[in-house]
Amino acid sequence: MFQEYFNYNVEEINANDSKDYLLNNKRKWYDIAEQEYKRKNSGTPNLNFIFKSIFRNFPMIRTFSEVPFRVLIIKDADDLTIDIQQALRRTLEKSTRTCRFCLICENVSKIIEPIRSRFVILHFSPLKESHIAAILRYIISAEKISIKDEALSSVIYLGHKNMIRTINLLQTLASVYPETMIDADKVHNVIHQIIDFRVKEMLELALNKEFLEARSKLRELFIQFGLTGTQLSDSIRLSTIKLPIPEEWKIVISDLLGDYELRIQEGANEEIHLSALIAQLGVLNLD
Repeated sequence: MFQEYFNYNVEEINANDSKDYLLNNKRKWYDIAEQEYKRKNSGTPNLNFIFKSIFRNFPMIRTFSEVPFRVLIIKDADDLTIDIQQALRRTLEKSTRTCRFCLICENVSKIIEPIRSRFVILHFSPLKESHIAAILRYIISAEKISIKDEALSSVIYLGHKNMIRTINLLQTLASVYPETMIDADKVHNVIHQIIDFRVKEMLELALNKEFLEARSKLRELFIQFGLTGTQLSDSIRLSTIKLPIPEEWKIVISDLLGDYELRIQEGANEEIHLSALIAQLGVLNLD
């Protein structure tokens, strides 16, 4: 539609982008947010402020083509906080003539109703395994990864038909076994060992009241390993049983985990509630 002006008129951001990623890869938007922030504050803008700045400023920039609007694509939009979604709602009301928004998410119930009512909602079925395999084989060929067919099938299975998670799993395996033939046993061993170790490490940090470090491990499990909230809660339960702590502690933690699992099943934000779980672990009276 925009032809040679595509790069000027279409922007793509991810709700899970970190501040460092935006600084290094979306520098123009970071600089605009920083200028706005420093007019009233000292220091550097936080992530919420940067996203709000992008929503506010992107529709204001003039298009370079005959198409009278620009396009902003927001991936993992269901991970946007309610505060940021409210800011996006106000932008939608003011920029109907100058910008079109495309929100991509897995759980549309996490998008607030005022935003959902302004969009046409399209539902897409998961990709077929044959299509996922074709994409992975293209990546394997381009990156020169040595992997057996049964190992590739295991990667597809563990990715639960989510393309992003599947590619992240493949990337993890390639980093662990560079220039080595990867078989199915290596896939399962590496994925489960790494996840179990990271979850155990996160729980120990939480119980030692080191919340920021524990939350960093949680975000790593969400983003780098592509785990869902349900998968993480299952791993937390298994790791809790193996922790060298009194049985009474394990009972309390398992009971607490059940409450947060129920909230996740009801469609609440997975990362927010698991962050609340590890925060509560740090303030539990387990003496």
